[in-house]
Amino acid sequence: MYKYRNYTFIKNIKIEFLKKIYSVFLTYAPKDKITYNLISKKDKRGEFLEFIKLSQYGQISYFDINPGSVRGNHYHNLKIEKFLIISGIAKFNFFNISNKEKFSFTVSAKDKKVVETIPGYVHSIVNIGNKKTQGIIWANEEYNSEQPDTYTLINEKI
Repeated sequence: MYKYRNYTFIKNIKIEFLKKIYSVFLTYAPKDKITYNLISKKDKRGEFLEFIKLSQYGQISYFDINPGSVRGNHYHNLKIEKFLIISGIAKFNFFNISNKEKFSFTVSAKDKKVVETIPGYVHSIVNIGNKKTQGIIWANEEYNSEQPDTYTLINEKI
């Protein structure tokens, strides 16, 4: 039964009976079956984890950025992301691919501020602190590798 449990995808269970069955399932689950690992994607910039995929409600992910490193440097046509810095400090840079407008925000965990991306704007996140910056992202759609809606703008510094 546990091998069929999908840990990152959460479907919208509107049927009350199914919600109750899943609750009962967890009530009787062995305690060593209520924890599970996520797939970590690490590189020199830091780490990225897809935490929960919410079907038509998007996706929640975790990321961290090493000091001096940059994440992002891409834009979306339709996808919107909301970033919350939970540890550290980061500079969010934006660049409009149509009119070349640039702007930026510096946000720290103390601010408790959400930064939302704008379709058609390249966005990058730079860790400008001395320690690892950590954050949570909500995207309005799940990542689909066959239709990623993620485009890198070559030879453009933001």
